[in-house]
Amino acid sequence: MIWGLEPRLLIDLTMVLLLLITIGYCLRLNRRLASLRDARGDMAAAARELEQASGKAAASLAELRRAGDGLGQELETRLARGRELSDELRRMTESADAVATRLSLVPSERAPAGTAASGPSESERELRRALGAVR
Repeated sequence: MIWGLEPRLLIDLTMVLLLLITIGYCLRLNRRLASLRDARGDMAAAARELEQASGKAAASLAELRRAGDGLGQELETRLARGRELSDELRRMTESADAVATRLSLVPSERAPAGTAASGPSESERELRRALGAVR
């Protein structure tokens, strides 16, 4: 006999003590499992929100890509038209330069001696104004 107790009672008290420790551990484990379950629900909600956000981002990217393609095509069209106009203007300038060169080689009509010179004709003045505006 230990401490004046029968061995059977001592074994029963030891079992009760071990069971109380086990019950305490189970309660602690139950609380942790409950918090883990709650966190799992929060994680699922966060995952759903993330999936929705990524879907919206993908849709926005597709829309931006379509808009960019449309703008690229429009820009390409405008650039081609600008090149055409530039080429046409260059040809017009070259033609006007050639006409001006030929006109400068033609002897000008001079007023008869004793009268005042009238200066360039109206068509020459108009051509010079047009060439000055182009340059």
